[in-house]
Amino acid sequence: MQYVINNTYHSVIKSSPAKLLLGFDQRSHTDHSLTRFTKALVSVDEDLEKERETNRDNALQATNLIRTYNKKYKDAHSIRPTMYKVGDYVLIRDTSPKIGTSSKLKPSYKGPYRIEKNLGNNRYVVKDIPGFNIKQKPLDTILSSDRIKPWISIVAKAD
Repeated sequence: MQYVINNTYHSVIKSSPAKLLLGFDQRSHTDHSLTRFTKALVSVDEDLEKERETNRDNALQATNLIRTYNKKYKDAHSIRPTMYKVGDYVLIRDTSPKIGTSSKLKPSYKGPYRIEKNLGNNRYVVKDIPGFNIKQKPLDTILSSDRIKPWISIVAKAD
C-alpha cells in the first residue's frame, strides 16, 4: 500500500512523492534486474541531482500557486468579524438549552451587556452594565465576535 501511495502521480505537486524525495520512481522487487542493468548503462548521478532539483522546484511552484489561489478564494468568501470598542453595548447569543422549556419563542440573544476590554484576535471581555445586572450572579466572560451582536450605539450630541 505504501509503495502505491509513494509512487502515484499527484496533480498538485506534479510528481510522485518518491520521485521528489529520492529523485527517481521506486520499482518493485520484480524490477531489480532491470534496475541494475539500467544503472550500469547510464551514470545517473549528475542527471539525478538536476532532475530532482527541477522536480522539487516544480512541486514548490505548484504548491505555492494552489496556496495563493486558496487564500484568495477564502478571503473573498469569508465574512469579516465585527469590531467592537470598549464601552459598546452588545447582545450575547444564548446557546444554553433549557430542559423542559420550548425554545421556539425564546429570544436567541440575551442582554444587554457591555464590552470591557478588547483582547485581540476578535475576543472581548463582556460584563454586565454597572448597576443593571440581569441576573443575581454578574456576568464576566470572554466571547468571540461571532457570538456577539451590537445592541445600541450611543451617539454624542453635536453642539
